[in-house]
Amino acid sequence: MNLLRILNLSHLLGPLYQVTAREVEFWQANEDRKHTRLQYKLDCDRWTKNILWP
Repeated sequence: MNLLRILNLSHLLGPLYQVTAREVEFWQANEDRKHTRLQYKLDCDRWTKNILWP
């Protein structure tokens, strides 16, 4: 299935949305339940990474 055919079927899918994030947070599981929390922030077209925990 090519992209043009997918675009032609967009009326069947309903409205499509684009989300633009300025900040995201990820949690990485740990066996001891001390999850690693990572935060990424968009600052002037560059993503900065912060470790929130531990």
